[in-house]
Parts: sequence; structure tokens; C-alpha cells
Amino acid sequence: MKRAGSGGSGSSPWPWSWRKACSAAFFALLAVIALLTAPRGRVAASAVDPALKGLAVLAAALVYVQIVFGALLTHAGRIDLHLAGAGLVFVLVPIVAARLRRTGDAIAAPISRLISVLLGVQLLLGVGSFLARFSSIWIPGEQLTVTALPVAHRLVGSLILAAAVVLAVRASGSVARTEASPSDERAGAAPDQTVAVVRSS
Repeated sequence: MKRAGSGGSGSSPWPWSWRKACSAAFFALLAVIALLTAPRGRVAASAVDPALKGLAVLAAALVYVQIVFGALLTHAGRIDLHLAGAGLVFVLVPIVAARLRRTGDAIAAPISRLISVLLGVQLLLGVGSFLARFSSIWIPGEQLTVTALPVAHRLVGSLILAAAVVLAVRASGSVARTEASPSDERAGAAPDQTVAVVRSS
């Protein structure tokens, strides 16, 4: 059955779209906080070239914009934006994930594998949601499936955003870059100074 947008004919879709986008962003923020506070997140990050760092940030931003486009599809029927955004996401994000996976980083490698699996699941959910809303074919489960597919699609989208943001933070070197503090440097230099004094005497 073909379904119309749920945003209402007389209301602007933007408030609802930004509310959903802000919810997804908050979820991604929680994922980054979990990374920053986890013991494993303090492990030194593998070296990443500047171009890949930029692509990782761009991929996270693109996933976020795609969530906004998804909300516009729900409340305003703008399927054109959502399909265009999906095409860009499914081109850029797998490239970034594959390159970060090859770094062997303790955080980026498993998250890259996870985001690849989530993208596959999201593709299936997206096709199912599209058929449930914009086609008249029979779908097993009928109304329950028609309701559950978009909800699962949004949930997996939030997980992809969280994973993409974690990858961007990890690739940018914002975490796990341990540098010697001035006190550590002085402590390391002390034995050398002591040896020098003994030799001079």
C-alpha cells in the first residue's frame, strides 16, 4: 500500500526533521564519550594519512545529513534527497571503512567491520521500507511490518552515525595520542644528568 508523509499538510517538516537529527547526534556523542572513557580507547592510535582523516570526517558528516534527509522523507515525502544521500553514503563510507580496517588499529579496525555490516543491513531495511511505503505489493506481517521497517531503518541509521563519528574521532588522532609531559621528560633526563656528574667527579 502506498502511504503519504506523516508530517501533516499544514506543518513544516523541518522541526520534526531536526529533532530526529539532534537525537541521532546525541546518540553519536554518547558513543564518542564511551570511546574517550574506555581503557581500550586510550591505546595509541595507528598512523593515518591526512587525506583519510578528512574522508573520515566527511563520511560522518554525510551520514548525519542523510539522517536529516530521511526525516524529510518521513515528514515531507522528499525521497529524491534521501536516495541521493544514500548513494553518496554507500560510496564513501565503505571506502573509508576499508582503508581504516587495513590500518589494523585496535579501535578503527573492528568498528570498520561493524559499520560495513550495518550498511548491508541498512540497505535491506531501506529497500523494505521503500516497498512498504511506496508500493502496493503484499508484505508479510502487513501493518506490523510496515511500521517496524522504518523504525528499524532509523535505529540502524543512528548506529551507523555513531560508528562513523567514532571512526572520524579515532582517525583524527583526538584520542590515544600519548605525549610525554614536561615532568616525564625531566624524569627521563635525570639519570643522564646523574651519570654526567659522576663522570666529571
